[in-house]
Amino acid sequence: MKKYLIPFLLIFCTLIGTAQEHKSFDTSDWKRIKNLCASRPDSTRNLVKTLTSRAPKSPLTTEESLLAYIGQSYISQGKEEKILQEMFKALIISVYKMTQMAS
Repeated sequence: MKKYLIPFLLIFCTLIGTAQEHKSFDTSDWKRIKNLCASRPDSTRNLVKTLTSRAPKSPLTTEESLLAYIGQSYISQGKEEKILQEMFKALIISVYKMTQMAS
């Protein structure tokens, strides 16, 4: 059993390495996103509405999804993160109070 383990691990690691070799990552053009958000913030908000709607008419491209996500953060100047953290703290406190009441 032990004699087959090392060759199996070597083959497995080789397969993992070749599987990751052809993976491409989408990159963002930050200057373009900043310019689009500054010149047309309403179009970015419309993309966010389309992205968050339950049944969009057609799926967004990767570029449009990146523009919606990064653009919304750029428009709001990161205020959503602070609100999200406050909501998470309130949720933790309410769950803690509920567990205290139940015990």
